[in-house]
Amino acid sequence: MPEIARWKGNSAVTGLKLHLTSSGVDLRREEDVAALKKVVAAAASNHWAIVIHLRTQRGDYGAVDVRRFIQEVLPAAAGTPIQVAHVGGWSGIDPPTLAALGAFADAIEAKPADFRHVWFDLSGVWTDKTPLADRQALVALIRRIGLRHFVAGSDWPYGGTDLADYYGRIYPQLPLTPKEWAVIRRNVAPYAR
Repeated sequence: MPEIARWKGNSAVTGLKLHLTSSGVDLRREEDVAALKKVVAAAASNHWAIVIHLRTQRGDYGAVDVRRFIQEVLPAAAGTPIQVAHVGGWSGIDPPTLAALGAFADAIEAKPADFRHVWFDLSGVWTDKTPLADRQALVALIRRIGLRHFVAGSDWPYGGTDLADYYGRIYPQLPLTPKEWAVIRRNVAPYAR
């Protein structure tokens, strides 16, 4: 919190990146949720966008963690732009990532107005080795949530590929229609405009 206060008002600082795994945050511990809520509220009061790597170290991370984030932490953002990195996972498509994104889909379908300020980046989520069934499951969730909530991302230089290959060969392997891809490619989170 002192670091957030220190940079308040500095026009060179426009956002905050949070990495829950690296920070050891557990969304099932009361003290961690309370601290995260304070950090999000402080960033919001500074009018900073927030990028959050939401996945935690828990082996059973998933829907329960996202529901808690939505219910207890997200309201503290007070409409400040939130970008959920790697669609709520940490790279790759696996059951915890799909469960986490599914919890967002349920919440967004129930109260879409509460999520106008939330985006998900598609950074490093699939590779050329990702099974088609997993890519199809991701596409189904993207469609439920709505294309407008998704932005392109690369996580470059991680992943060992150059950007031309990544966007030219890997990205098209997600089975979206050309029209859907066009929407996502045009999407820009408001803090990046």
